[in-house]
Order: sequence, then C-alpha cells, then structure tokens
Amino acid sequence: MGKSPKECYLEYVKLTSFGAFSNRVVGPFKPGLNVVYGTNEAGKTTLSQLVRGVLFGWLRNSANANSYKPEVAERAGSLFFADASTHESAELRRIKNSDALNDDFGVLSDIDAGTYDTMFSLTSDELMDLKSHDEVIAHLLTAGSGTAASPASALAQIDDEIRNCLSKSKNQPRSIANLRTAEQHQRDKVREGQVQAEAYLADQRQLEELAFRLDTLTEAESSLAGELDSLKELRSRLVSLDERSKSATEALNEARRQRTEAQESAFAEVDPDLDALSKLSQVQVYQLEEGLNEQQRELERTEHAVSAARANETASRVAYEAISRDPDFREERASAGRQRKVKLVLAVLVPLLMVLASAFMLYRALNQSSFTMLFMAASLLVGSLFVCGAGFAMNFRPSRVEEEMSDRLKKAEWVMRQDALMLEECERAHAEQRAKVATFLSANHLAQAAGSVSQARVLLGRVRKAQAQAEANNQIVHALDLQIASLEKEIDSLAAHRREICLSIGLAPCSELEEVDKIINGKLEERTRMISLVSQTSHRQGQLKQELTQALGDWGFEKDKLELNRLQTCLKDAQDRLTSLLIARMALSQAIADWEKVSQPEVYRHASELLSLMTDGAWCRVYMDSDGEIRVMDAVRTARDPRLLSTGTRQQLYLALRIALLITADAVGKHIPVLCDDILVNFDSRRRKGAIKALAELARRRQVILFTCHAGVVKQVSRLVPEANHIEL
Repeated sequence: MGKSPKECYLEYVKLTSFGAFSNRVVGPFKPGLNVVYGTNEAGKTTLSQLVRGVLFGWLRNSANANSYKPEVAERAGSLFFADASTHESAELRRIKNSDALNDDFGVLSDIDAGTYDTMFSLTSDELMDLKSHDEVIAHLLTAGSGTAASPASALAQIDDEIRNCLSKSKNQPRSIANLRTAEQHQRDKVREGQVQAEAYLADQRQLEELAFRLDTLTEAESSLAGELDSLKELRSRLVSLDERSKSATEALNEARRQRTEAQESAFAEVDPDLDALSKLSQVQVYQLEEGLNEQQRELERTEHAVSAARANETASRVAYEAISRDPDFREERASAGRQRKVKLVLAVLVPLLMVLASAFMLYRALNQSSFTMLFMAASLLVGSLFVCGAGFAMNFRPSRVEEEMSDRLKKAEWVMRQDALMLEECERAHAEQRAKVATFLSANHLAQAAGSVSQARVLLGRVRKAQAQAEANNQIVHALDLQIASLEKEIDSLAAHRREICLSIGLAPCSELEEVDKIINGKLEERTRMISLVSQTSHRQGQLKQELTQALGDWGFEKDKLELNRLQTCLKDAQDRLTSLLIARMALSQAIADWEKVSQPEVYRHASELLSLMTDGAWCRVYMDSDGEIRVMDAVRTARDPRLLSTGTRQQLYLALRIALLITADAVGKHIPVLCDDILVNFDSRRRKGAIKALAELARRRQVILFTCHAGVVKQVSRLVPEANHIEL
C-alpha cells in the first residue's frame, strides 16, 4: 500500500528498456497542458504505452499487437512524480508484472486499469468507442462513483446471476429449481437405503476413523509439501534477488562512473579568450547582446550621418564651383560692371560740361554785369555739383543685378562652408562613437574583439555554445543522479527483501543459500516418512473397504445421505445468495438512479459547453432523450443521432464527453496524466482551435499530455495556450 495521496504530477518518464528505446529520459513535464512533438516513429505511442505499462502492468505478448518487449532484454521503465508543493519526487518503477510498485505518493489509490484505459488514454481510434448510451452510462458511473468496477456493469452482472439462480436449464445445475428437484430425488434414494444402512454402521465408523486418520496424514503430508514448495520458491527468490542485486550494483557503479566523467567534462578547461565571458549568466549575455546591438545601431547611425554630410558637402561645393565658373554668370556680371563704369563716366562728363557752361555764363555775366546771368551761372554750377554728387553716389554703389549675382554666389559659398562644418562634426561624432564602442567592449570583457561588434558577436556565440554544453552536462549529471538514487534505493529494497525472506525461513538475516538447502533437505526426509505412513493407512483403508464391499454390499446409502446434505446446503446457500442479490440489486438500482439525477446532468452540461466551443457553436447541446439515447443538437435546434455525424464531429462529441467526465469526476485518478495521442488528426483548423481550448480547460484541473506529429498543432497550441509546456522528441 502506498502512503496518503499527495498533490503530485508526472515530471519525467524513463524508458530503461522498452520497445526500440533504452536509457532514455523524456521531460520535464509540467502541471497543466504539455505538448510532445515528434515525427512518425519518434516514440510518442511507445512513450504512452510505457506510462500505461508501468502503472498497470505490461501487455501480454501477442501476434496481433505490439507488446514493446525488446529482443534481448526485459521491459523496464520508470515514472517520476513530483510533489507540487514540496517538489519532492517519487519513482514508480516496473520490470516484471509480478513486481509490486512502491507507490509512495498514492498515485494509483483512486483508479483502476479499466478506468484508465477508458478515460485517461485517448487516441483517435479510442474517440470512436462510446457507441451506445449504455456504455456512456457505464463509464459515467465508473468515473463518478470512484469505485474499481462500473456500477452499471455490476447491476447487469447481478441481473444475470438472479436469472441463473431461478433458471430451470440443465446448464445451471446450481439453480434453486434444479437443486430442489435434485434434493427431492435424493430424498427418495435415502429413504430406500436407510433400512440397509444400520447394518453397516459399525464398519462405517471404523472406516470413518481410518478416513479421518488418512485425512490427517494427508493434510500433514500436504502441509510438508506446501512448506517444501514455499522453501523452494523462497530459495528461487533469494537467487533472483542476489542476481538482481548484483546487476543493480554493476549498473550503480557504471552510473557513478558516467557521472564522474560528466562532471569532469563539465569542469574541462575553459577557452582563455572566454574565461571572463563564460562566468556571465545567460541573462547577462542577453543584456550584453542588447548593448552590442545598441552600440551597433549608434555606429551605423553616425556612419550614415557622415555619408550624408559628405554627400551634402560635395553637392554644395560642386554647386558653388558651378556658379562661380558659369560663363553666362561671369559675362552677365562683367556686363553689369561695364554699365556701371559707363554711368560713372557720364556722371563725370555731364557735370564737367555743366561746369564749363556755368564758367562761360559767369564770364559773360561779369563782362555784362548781368545779375540774371550770374544767378543762372551760379545755379548751373550748383546743379553740376549736385548731378556729379548724385552720379557718383549712384554709380559707386553696385547695381541690383550685381547685388543679386553677388548674393547668389555668397549663398552658395555659405552653404558650402556649412556643409563642410557639418561633415567635420559628423566625422567627429563617428570617431567618438567608435571610441565608445571600443570602451564598451573593453568594459564587458570583449577587448579581444579589437573594437569590432561583429567579432564581439562571434565571441558571444562561442560563449553561448560553451554555456549550452555546460547545461547539457548538468542535465546528464542530473539524470545520472536520479538513476543513481533509484539504483541505490533498489539495492536497499532488494537487501531488505532478502532479510525478510531469511527471517521468514527462520535463519539469520545474512544467511547463505547452503543453510536454506539444509532446511529443504530436512523437510524432504520428513515428507518421505509421512508419505510412507499415508501409503500404509491408505492400503489398510482399501482393504477395509474391500471387505465391507464384499460383506455388506453397496455403500451407496451413505453417499446418498452425503449428497442429500450437500444438496440441502447448496439449496440454502442458493436461497441466501438470491436474497443477497435481490437486496444488492435494489440498493444498486437506487444508487444508480440517485447518481443519474445528480451527476449525469452536470456531465451533459459540461459536454454541451465543450462541444459548442470545439465546433464554434455549430453543435451546442448534448443530452439524453426519453429512450435513453444520446442526442446532439445544432445551432438551429435540430437533434441528430451521433452515428449520423461525420467522423471528425463524432470524435469531437466523444472528446467533449470524455473531458466532461474527467472534469466532473475530479476525485478519480487525480494524479494520473491524461494522455492524448494525435487525437486532433480529423479536426479542421477552426475546430482544432476549439479542441485545444477544451484541452486547456481540462488542463486547469488535470495534467494533460498531448502527443502530435504535426508542427501546425504545436504552433496553434503555442498561440492559444502560451503557458503550455513544449517537449520535442
């Protein structure tokens, strides 16, 4: 018997020797939904069959079924269950079906093999098994009642036995009617022989005494034979225990050797270039990569800025040179200069002529003493001065065309100088960023990358590879630790079992096989003497019977009385059994009726919700009609027989019923994982999404392991159930 059940879940599965696999550990599995992905022949079905075999025994060898027995070894495997609160682990290990499981966590305390095969091991074919309402009710009752056998099956068996008790068929000799007929017939025979019986009474007593003695001697001889068989069996078990202990010790030594090698490999010399980096955690390596990416982005940004600034500087310089060297621009500028010079000459000549005219008029005014002429000469002189000043003022200042051309050239020159300054600034920023990259690499143990981000990434890749190798070595060491602990536990168990056997024989705990052989030889001699006494008594009894037969005739009367007593006893037992069966049938019928009233509607309610979820509302209700048959109803309230549904929809219906059973009967197999082996192959993408949500709902209450060979299913589960645990075979 195991200990009291704990809140535990399946964490690892070890295929020690099963099918085509040996010494393979699969896991870790987590509580909730687990997805195991593997291609065809990767071992998904083998893994599922190993779980079933360890829990309830290996399948028998059959020509029509794969028993997964290796050619040169015994089937062997282990299941490691972990306590959800304390993380303590326990191993369920099986080699032979006759071996008792050490169920420390009470995993099997609330489930039997039939319920497991029906409710916990689901395949695409298994989803087609629930073909009638009676079978559904039987499974519902089995799961809901928490018993080892189905109440529905028990009720049918009780009805069969009641019919057999009341039958008059010759095939039922122990029925009440047949026993009464036989009793009456035997009473007639006893009355006929009663007169003759009294004459043989004395001889009969002597014969009975001999018979009693013979029975006593035979019983003693049988007891000795049983003791001898038990001793031989115990001796065989001691031999087997010694062989298993030797094998386990050798396996333990080999596991310790492998563990030492794995530890030595884990502590191998680290690459000197990676000494400091290898001490970083994975989070630190990830952060360092993020830092490298940031530095790389800044470096690329400054390089881009330099390239853009260089292109702008080149363009502005070319534009300035194009303007300054343009023949039309130079000709237009020279023409404007010539025009200004001509205007300047005119500004000098015109005032000069006016001065000459004013001088001539002044001369005449002086000669003629004419004030009018004098005033006109003075006015002309002042006007010449004004014209000269205005001309010089206007012609020494550049013209509008010259100003526009000069501004155009200055703007081009200013843009060229600004672009040159921007190029210098970008080159300076790029140089500073390269220095920052070098400083960052040096500060993070990447100085050997010589300022190259790509070389730093190469070094980080080597670090990741080294860390992955170290992690692999740690996993190997952990697996070997589990194996070593299991072997040590097995060796201790074998030693304790051997001590118990020795003590049960009456020997010291560490006795050798020779001491057992001495006891067996003594029992053999004693049995030989007892057989001789039995033979002598039997011979005497035979002589007496022969004498009584010859002297007194037939002894059929006593046999008839014994047969009458036997028939009367059988009749009473049959009547008592009929009474018990009728009482049991009444109680069981009432229990089934009570269960159907309470639990069955809850199961159909859950099944309706799950089927609606899986079919996206196309089929929204599952119920039982007045004839006791299962019906499904679609969104337009049309009822349908499940046999008329498509293969995929029928599988979705039966999957919904199974999940509803598992949700409702939460006290049944609460530590056992639900194994689903490619059950979604006949579902389209939309309904597969609903089925995955239904499995996720079940995974909130039980551990679910979904096996699949379709990568699309894995992606869909990852998208719909992000917290799901993924394992790849």
